[in-house]
Amino acid sequence: MLKAILGVAALLFLVVVVIMAVSSDAEPMGSPVDPVGPPGTAKSALPLLGGFLWPRGPTSTWGDEPLRESFARAKEAGIGLAIWTYNWGELETKPNHFEWPWLDFLVNQTIKNTLKVSLSFEIAQPHRPPLYPPDIKEARFDDPVFQARLLALYEQLARRYKGKVGYLWVGQEYDALLHLHPEHKKPFIALVKKVRDKVKAIDPNMQFGLVAGYHLAKFYGYEKTLLLELAKVTDLVGFTLYVEDEKNLTDPAQTEEYFDEMISLFPNNKIFIHETAWSSSGPKGSPEKQAEYVRQLGKVAEKHKHKIEALSWWVIHDFAKGDSRDVAKKYGTDKLTGFMDWHDSVGLIDTSGREKPGWQAWKDTMLKK
Repeated sequence: MLKAILGVAALLFLVVVVIMAVSSDAEPMGSPVDPVGPPGTAKSALPLLGGFLWPRGPTSTWGDEPLRESFARAKEAGIGLAIWTYNWGELETKPNHFEWPWLDFLVNQTIKNTLKVSLSFEIAQPHRPPLYPPDIKEARFDDPVFQARLLALYEQLARRYKGKVGYLWVGQEYDALLHLHPEHKKPFIALVKKVRDKVKAIDPNMQFGLVAGYHLAKFYGYEKTLLLELAKVTDLVGFTLYVEDEKNLTDPAQTEEYFDEMISLFPNNKIFIHETAWSSSGPKGSPEKQAEYVRQLGKVAEKHKHKIEALSWWVIHDFAKGDSRDVAKKYGTDKLTGFMDWHDSVGLIDTSGREKPGWQAWKDTMLKK
């Protein structure tokens, strides 16, 4: 239960706060921003590097400048892919009425800053419904109305962002829901096939996939069954993956073995790591362990370059303390031992702008010298 809740609370919080950021009163950014440090170029022996461009500092201080800094930091780290997660109900605020300005802003500014765009919509979650349009109360994968609306959503996305969004996902960690409620599996897979066919008919170059929680699959024990079945209906296999969340793993040195096992399960698919991280102060975290995990990821990325499409760190900057607590309270996770320490310390740069050892480890490991 804890593992599923961690992903639920954190991802909902991400979407809410990104929306707050781009709806500020500041003028939209008109041009790309210079890196804080020298721009970095990822090693050619590595897959595409990505990350959630979480701005620095409390959300109450956010405007255009913190988002500029996030793009700059991404360039400094050789990150070429921005990961954006969005809620269906934030876009379709009324039946068949779409509010595009915020999402257009994120997509267009990402492109202006020369990064590729990955866009995921939360369609299913294991322990609570995502934020759906107001007339949709729950996931009903076999309901004709739900199917038609979801197909219309992805048709709109594919048409509007043809040639702009490189990766389009159905998310987020939906696989735990299908495991806990197997009656949803057959209609979900049938619907995903329809969505995929719709997207590919509009933009054959747009990569379509599902974002599953690999660490959740390991926890529940369905990584060799359900995940393999779901992998058959997508272009890419997308995962959130937290080695640190495994109860029996405490040492980042075990990372390579963990990834080797995962990749061996999917001989016919490329893997897209939608988010991963190790905390600098969680129950198993420390600055040193976080830096070591980054170094281990570098080894994994180089070893499996031809199998890994993209490797994305969850957030560049830490969450400001307190910003996530209200959301966590809704799920009771604010009282769980170590949760807030973990959640607020997964970034490679803290809220004051201080670089952690993991940031330097990233540049040393991932960038050309």
